[in-house]
Amino acid sequence: MNTEKPRIVSNKTVIIAVAAALVLLAVGLWYRSAPPSAPTPSAAAGAALRIEVLDGITNDAISGAVIVIPETGKSYQTDAAGMTEPIALPPVDSDASLTKPWAEASVLIYKDGYVPYALFHVNAAPGETREGPRVYLFPESSVKSSQAFSVTEGPPREWVNQLVEQNKP
Repeated sequence: MNTEKPRIVSNKTVIIAVAAALVLLAVGLWYRSAPPSAPTPSAAAGAALRIEVLDGITNDAISGAVIVIPETGKSYQTDAAGMTEPIALPPVDSDASLTKPWAEASVLIYKDGYVPYALFHVNAAPGETREGPRVYLFPESSVKSSQAFSVTEGPPREWVNQLVEQNKP
């Protein structure tokens, strides 16, 4: 025979339980209706370049060369030393297989009398203002074709090694 007395729940306990449930419900509703948090800054936030443009024959600085970054729609000019101001790079979408911890952009360079130059996948590390790349433009009169020079920059070596190792069969 069971001799235990049945427990009686006091009104105070019921009130506390109901209050706790209402608080949890209110927090849940507030969380669902709160605006989404600001996006997390890219791993490559703050990456920038200072591009140097030189004559490919004389090695002299080229003043007034126009640098276009298609990803941003902005253009810049070189100064008397052939240098641009720091150019902020847009963040990069990461490859599904391995995060790209840098920013990159295409760089198009124009100067009257010179063959245009296209440099793809130029990259810089987060928080870095990279001094370079150094680009050599060639006078139109010194080449047989006026088609743009096209160069592709590879990603950082450590990243390449990691990608190759990660995907090794």
